[in-house]
Amino acid sequence: AVVGDGGVLPAPSLLAGWSWDDAAYAYSAPPSGLTVNEGVVDLRVVATADGVSASLEPMTSLVRVSVERGAGPRSTLQLLPGWAPGDVVARWLGPPDALASHEWVAVPDPPRFAAEQLSCVLAEAGIRVEGAPRSARRDEVPLATPTVLAREESMTLRELCALTNKDSLNLHAETLLMQLGRLAGAEPTTFGGLQVVGELLVEAGRDPSRVRLVDGSGLSRMNLLSPEAAVSVLRHTLQRDPAFADLLAVAGEPGTLQHRLVGTVGQGRVRAKTGTLTGHRNMVGVVDTLRGRRLVFAIFISGLVLPRVEADAAVDAALLTLVGW
Repeated sequence: AVVGDGGVLPAPSLLAGWSWDDAAYAYSAPPSGLTVNEGVVDLRVVATADGVSASLEPMTSLVRVSVERGAGPRSTLQLLPGWAPGDVVARWLGPPDALASHEWVAVPDPPRFAAEQLSCVLAEAGIRVEGAPRSARRDEVPLATPTVLAREESMTLRELCALTNKDSLNLHAETLLMQLGRLAGAEPTTFGGLQVVGELLVEAGRDPSRVRLVDGSGLSRMNLLSPEAAVSVLRHTLQRDPAFADLLAVAGEPGTLQHRLVGTVGQGRVRAKTGTLTGHRNMVGVVDTLRGRRLVFAIFISGLVLPRVEADAAVDAALLTLVGW
């Protein structure tokens, strides 16, 4: 059998303050010591003559989908977790003539998913696998003299951080935080990584007791910090490594700011990390002014009830003011 061993990090699970109804979505994919395909599968829902059909790519037995169809002004595919891990209710809302929609779905057991996918590859190559794919047990002793069949080297840490920041990848942020704990001699856990972050706050001149962080991605509703704290940490980071700004998303370029400030003097002059939850629209970064100065900024919007586009327009206006400072 193929056994997925993710023991290099704790067993995957939702983290404190993560909303239960986010669990099925790709941005809530749990961090794991063994993950393939970003820990997600592509759910495609299509209307047919007999009703509605759903398919997964790649196929997996770990996600089971039931589809509900409802009317709405525009096509929307909502995901809700079921009672058992891997059970997903896909609620497809849209006009009667809507034909198809898709959404990325998080897999609840990444190590077993990795084992399952390798089993499929072996089967396609004509290699018989007798046992069912599974996750390694915590008390399972690994082979004393394993044979390495293949090895894949990772991106560099700088490349991983750029990918995480520019595309706002929660899974990468959580995993990097855990590894931060390991590299600093603490436990390779979220808590271990946050201990190191607390030390950075002190270096940046902030009181850790006045900041509450519980995860690495910001997906938790329990995180609390001020814009001043965010500015202090970024300014301190840039003093240590000015090139860190190159790891942030850039206005008008591929990433989370690709469609912001396009065609304005702010295009290419704003570099930032975005943070978005329901009712929250945040951004922390740097602005290169028309006169050649670099400003560090943080804009936090909470309790938002207006459409996001209106909030973004207000933020963009503020950023253009900074560009012309």
